[in-house]
Amino acid sequence: MMADAARGFDAVVVGGGSAGCVVAERLSRDPSRRVLLVEAGMVPGASEGFPPDLMDSASVAGIADPRFVWRFPGVLTAQRPYDTVRGRVAGGSSTVNGGYFIRPTRADLLEWAAIGGSHWSPGRVLPLLRALEDDRDFAASAVHGTGGPFPVHRDGADTPIARTFAAAAARLGFPPEPDKNAWAEPGIGPVPRNVRDGARVNAASAILLPILDRPNLTVVGDTEVRRVTTAAGRTTGVEIRGPAGGQSITAPQVVLCAGAIASARLLLVSGVGPAAELDRLGIPVVVDAPRIGAGFGDHPQLVVQWRPRHAVPAPDGSWLGAALHTEGAELLATLVSPSALVGGPDDGTRTLMTSVMAPRNGGRLAVVAETGEATLDYGYLATAQDRRRLRELLRLTAELLHSKEWRSEADWTDLPSRFDLNDDDALDAWIRGRIGTSLHTCGTVPFGGDDAPVDGWGRLRGLEGLVVADTSILPAAPRRGPAVSALLVGSVIGSALAGITTSPDDQD
Repeated sequence: MMADAARGFDAVVVGGGSAGCVVAERLSRDPSRRVLLVEAGMVPGASEGFPPDLMDSASVAGIADPRFVWRFPGVLTAQRPYDTVRGRVAGGSSTVNGGYFIRPTRADLLEWAAIGGSHWSPGRVLPLLRALEDDRDFAASAVHGTGGPFPVHRDGADTPIARTFAAAAARLGFPPEPDKNAWAEPGIGPVPRNVRDGARVNAASAILLPILDRPNLTVVGDTEVRRVTTAAGRTTGVEIRGPAGGQSITAPQVVLCAGAIASARLLLVSGVGPAAELDRLGIPVVVDAPRIGAGFGDHPQLVVQWRPRHAVPAPDGSWLGAALHTEGAELLATLVSPSALVGGPDDGTRTLMTSVMAPRNGGRLAVVAETGEATLDYGYLATAQDRRRLRELLRLTAELLHSKEWRSEADWTDLPSRFDLNDDDALDAWIRGRIGTSLHTCGTVPFGGDDAPVDGWGRLRGLEGLVVADTSILPAAPRRGPAVSALLVGSVIGSALAGITTSPDDQD
């Protein structure tokens, strides 16, 4: 048991992922504030304590390793079961993801500010984004930061695959986009990544591990928070279970940073959620919050494989060749095969990982009565708009792979036939059998509107002392991958909780 538990803590941070690392760092800057961070997975004492294959930036091998991930069962469509994988280790999903480090778009921030408050506007968050970065390609400026905890480097662009991709995109009229963090016109360009010397720099390495010696910060790993405890309309702490058994921790403030799935699940099993659903599960209702889990967002994905005609050099620290962004889609070219990406042998194929990035909120998260585990129904392909967007994405992918530039490099693709590409019903059938997801879950506990479960600062309505500070509070998944958005949420809310202010930039 923790020696500090008997006297309690001033704040408990639940989850040591991207947002949780930032929140714990902000709160523990005040030496008089006693902060506990509880992480369900391993927490090494230094970056060297992570297994090398987990940190290898040329793969995402950790996402297939059950030691370091949660698996949440569910369905993408009624006919397509799917297990959603999230990081269960210090650094959270930043330890097992692809090292993709792209900011939310200006459009995302303006939408969040309109319903969540001006502190989400581009000008207010830009200083926080710059402070996170040590950009290796662009000097410190009004746009970019240097000296921050995350190295940002754009690699993989000077490869045969990336050059082919760029030439094919240019033929179709897409502009170059050399800096995907500059809020410029979307187009084709290299992917910013949080990588140093071939190693992924996750949130724990960048932010949490360097402050483990703060005397007012206690970090425990391999310990699960089972429930948030409450009394008389306010939070009183958490119940945890670790290697030494169960324990109750008292604290007047609890900050949920367990991720969009686990934070919502924890609220539901703690009695915060739709009252009718909680009653059905036999969970005493603490706060009736109908929108928790009721409409989450993610990005549906289609992966198209192709085989190069010529030998492709092994990637030097990057599995990403380049990315094409449009107003509603993202296409990522990989430099390795799908099997090599998760740590297996390279079978010689390469992929375009294509996703519809337009905001949507068709998912539903619930808990199973017997086990309390979360289940997810993504609701993909349920609407005509869903199906139309995916057909448009697949046809764009085919245009690229059928271009003169790509045909000169590829001897095979697994695209539908040219006949089927012209047939909506045939494409819908092909998509239904191949649909995947980008693992960009957001919006399970959204802010926005009087009926939202949290306000724009992540404060739970109806229960004092409970704050949610991860991508679950974003009203929809951003138009780019949410890795940087998770850090931004931690920065915005963690700074507010700690009383840290920043001067806004004139970027609105």
